[in-house]
Amino acid sequence: MPNEAGTPVLAYGQFVTDMVCFLVLTFAVFILVKKAIGSMTEAAPKIRPLSG
Repeated sequence: MPNEAGTPVLAYGQFVTDMVCFLVLTFAVFILVKKAIGSMTEAAPKIRPLSG
């Protein structure tokens, strides 16, 4: 987006904002998946080997 003089301007503020939001969202999803997998492994029944 050029400014009034017609020279190009590097506007990186929106990019930084988007990256921060992306990192927060991915961290939240990571924590949710980690908790979900942890609860599934705790709830799984223990399988005893067959004695033969």
